[in-house]
Amino acid sequence: MPGKKSPLGMFAARGLKEKRRMFRWSDTYYKRRALGIAKKFDPLEGAPMARGIVLEKVGVEARKPNAAVRKCVTPDTRINLTPRVATSIVSLDGRWRDVTIIHLNRDNKAIEETRLVDFFYIEPEEFKEDGVYELRTIYGRRLIASGDHPIYTGRGVIPLKDVRPGDYVAVYPREPIDAAAPNDDRIVLTEEDIRRAAPPNSKVDEIISKLRGLGLLPLKYNNRNIYRIARLVGHLFGDGSLSYVRGGNGYEGRIAFSGDLEDLEEITQDLAELGFRVSRVNEYYRESTVTWSNGLTQVIRGRSYVVFVNSIALFTFFKALGVPIGDKAVQGFRVPRWIMDAPLDVKAEFLAAYFGSELERPRVGRNGRTFQPPTLVIHKAEDVVEQGVEFLSDIKALLSEFGVETSAISRRPGVVRKDGTRTVRLGISILSNTDNLMRFFGKIGYAYDRERDFLALLAYEYLRRKVIDRQRYVEAYRFTRELASSGYVSDEIIRIVRSRWFGISRATVYKWLRGIGNSKYVGRTARLAPFNEWVNEATLGLGKSGLVWDVVAEVKPVNWSDRLWDVTTESEHHNFVANGFVTGNCVRVQITKNGKVVTAFVPWDGGLNVINEHDEVIIERIGGPEGRAYGDLPGVRFRVIMVNGVSLKAVLLGKKQKPVR
Repeated sequence: MPGKKSPLGMFAARGLKEKRRMFRWSDTYYKRRALGIAKKFDPLEGAPMARGIVLEKVGVEARKPNAAVRKCVTPDTRINLTPRVATSIVSLDGRWRDVTIIHLNRDNKAIEETRLVDFFYIEPEEFKEDGVYELRTIYGRRLIASGDHPIYTGRGVIPLKDVRPGDYVAVYPREPIDAAAPNDDRIVLTEEDIRRAAPPNSKVDEIISKLRGLGLLPLKYNNRNIYRIARLVGHLFGDGSLSYVRGGNGYEGRIAFSGDLEDLEEITQDLAELGFRVSRVNEYYRESTVTWSNGLTQVIRGRSYVVFVNSIALFTFFKALGVPIGDKAVQGFRVPRWIMDAPLDVKAEFLAAYFGSELERPRVGRNGRTFQPPTLVIHKAEDVVEQGVEFLSDIKALLSEFGVETSAISRRPGVVRKDGTRTVRLGISILSNTDNLMRFFGKIGYAYDRERDFLALLAYEYLRRKVIDRQRYVEAYRFTRELASSGYVSDEIIRIVRSRWFGISRATVYKWLRGIGNSKYVGRTARLAPFNEWVNEATLGLGKSGLVWDVVAEVKPVNWSDRLWDVTTESEHHNFVANGFVTGNCVRVQITKNGKVVTAFVPWDGGLNVINEHDEVIIERIGGPEGRAYGDLPGVRFRVIMVNGVSLKAVLLGKKQKPVR
């Protein structure tokens, strides 16, 4: 009938059923239940409990976080983006999502890269409770941070305000270069360069489209992957290679990377960041006979490990960047112009990777304390010797920009190749004076060769400490003579001198009191142990990470009225290198199964002191599956019940001990 809202007649029941089916979606509660909205937006995904990792301790009170438990550093603190490039932490503002920094992987004791997941600052009123402290070491390192900033010491990871003079702290011994590339928008590679470099009959438009989709075209110095690209190009000039291989439709481009297994892992990670996958690791056992120009022969045996990338896009990319194709001994080439024109930080990455393939490892002489000059040798066919000289001249010019001096280019007879081609052995050496080696080992070193770079880091720190110790001993000697002339007795002088200068023995002070014939030789009494012995002591418990122990000279509170800054790393180890110190970072609480971040209430008095960052906890809902915020703590709907597999209450009551994770 007209005007009726409900259906009538023979099929009224069917109509009513259909109407109910349509209109039930207007019911808010039905819609939420049918679509599972509550479960989809629930961090625990409907479960009453979940496992998570403590990322940050945050007190919640009167709707304001107690930021005194947030650990931050001053804005001028330099953090390492790569082992040899650093920037001030405040300069990451606005671009922190596009950078990676280095951190200590505490499981395998290696320095690795990690992305950032957070970047923030806190105001002065938020850190006034714990204050700001300055840490100085006897070897000249300095850090200013909030009192509760985590510092990696010989006593474990402890707040800065609890560090004491004489404590050992883990430091990364490098003299990093300022990051200039992120602010350089000059173009390195264009679409036209790719078209010129593309192999014949290749699908150039597809190559360009792929490179553009990966953010590699147009390529600028401020590209977030420019350091990786510079390293990969440096390796391809050394142990890597570009070559053509037969494919299904003719010839394809192949890129080969060789090295030790752990070094290939680093190369693989860099290629993955660019967007390319590599083959499995291929192991080869080779035995070859080398015939020298004087007729002598030498048999060389060994294993090698190689990974390949069969990508015409990546092949064309590297070719356009100036990487030579094929046998490098029989062709002439120069260091690419874009490297010669690059900022210092990009040049350092290129050189480090090239030296990781071609330069001798750091080595000491017979006395165990003096380093030999590292030598770089290349072989060139006789008809391209002059081009080889030009290439080494480019390398010398790049090194000179870092203040590294090298020898003249030497020429010696090389080998006779299987096809009868004779080569010339060209070489240069890094001059072995202390300051020159410190500049090389501290600023450049080796990339894609962890063993050599480990030795370079320790060689730099060893030489640095020799220089500083000599200065310290001269100052201490003069102070000793002043005390003696002022009438102090021997025992009192020894006590004062040893309390002021760490590591000076009683015997040394007695010797100074008796007198030294020529005071300019005082520094020679500062005698470090032989290098190999010193390495064992300086890296005790740190593995081959390149970290060494430094000694705290002073920790004092300072007045600071500016903001403090910090970052949160993606890595589960949650640390970074700040002014050379390995420090912890501030993070949030994360649920293991889905990565969602929540805030959980820690019950019972003293519970927050038991739980530390990176502990594994079990959280449950407050009030059951439909729990809401806890009392006057806004947004807090969960609480911690277990830490590292043990009941939190049992730990607080003293019935069980919290396991160390």
